[in-house]
Amino acid sequence: MKISSHDTGGAYAVMEASTPPSSGPPLHLHQREDEWWYILEGNFLFEIDDNSVHAGPGDTVFAPRGSRHTFQNIGTALARTLVTVVPGGLDLFFQEVDATVPSDTLPDPAVILPIFRKYRLELLGPPLSKR
Repeated sequence: MKISSHDTGGAYAVMEASTPPSSGPPLHLHQREDEWWYILEGNFLFEIDDNSVHAGPGDTVFAPRGSRHTFQNIGTALARTLVTVVPGGLDLFFQEVDATVPSDTLPDPAVILPIFRKYRLELLGPPLSKR
């Protein structure tokens, strides 16, 4: 965590994220937050709505609230991004998921879906690597 939404009164949050090779989140949608990534290291393929975006170090990628999006580290090494969300709150989602789901396990949909709904996120499909 670089800047918590608690630190900004909920206005925004800034997080640093590491993504292993061939990994990335499932296809999802944020009802509340705009999200953007500044690529620190590595190469990514983003899918935002029906658009594909390749991004590498120094690039910025934006997904407005309401857009269907996902990404994958398409490189062979760990990749890092600086992620900003406006308004804040997505950091609280990640904290709750980390506290609920044991690391290195597949989350149980019965456990994870209520957390998605609580933070107004929609799970729409598998990660890019599973398509």
